[in-house]
Amino acid sequence: MMFKRSKTPVVAGTLLSTTILAQIAFADDTSCHLIGDVLPSDCDRPNGELVVEIPAGANTELDHGSIQDDAGFVIVVDGESLNSDTRVEDAARKADIALADADLQVRFDGLTAPRRLSLARHEPQSSAAPGDVVTIKSQVNYPAYIARGSVVVYDIGLSGGPKTLMEVPVDANGEVSFKVPDGSDIVVTHRVYD
Repeated sequence: MMFKRSKTPVVAGTLLSTTILAQIAFADDTSCHLIGDVLPSDCDRPNGELVVEIPAGANTELDHGSIQDDAGFVIVVDGESLNSDTRVEDAARKADIALADADLQVRFDGLTAPRRLSLARHEPQSSAAPGDVVTIKSQVNYPAYIARGSVVVYDIGLSGGPKTLMEVPVDANGEVSFKVPDGSDIVVTHRVYD
């Protein structure tokens, strides 16, 4: 077997990795080929006993500090700051002082807004005859929570009770047009699903 080694310097990288370059040339008669992912027992590699140990380098990643130190927002519960960015906290405090000096209180509670679900007709007349085409607009103030909706047309003047005459799909805050069906007392409702 022929063995050739080049003198290549060992360079330690900054990310705990090291590259070692070596050239190993074997003669054509080498029988050290893998057989089923295993080297034959009679295979004798010239560098088989070589072990290289290289110490790990220092961590060179940039430290951005704690997230709580400069999060860009402030969470305050009952006047106590749970997570604070001093830059934001100072700006908010200045605004609070200015509002207090002006004897103003600012409050926002978007959780108590009453939900609105209604229908509106585009035609100026108040009634439509059977066969007339009417356009109805869906009006909701919570469209993000609606998966699907429909306009349901009933006849409530029948002796056996109300009867569904048609159901037309409509998007939240969308429009739908349909022909008014025959009936004695036609009513339109808006049905939505979340």
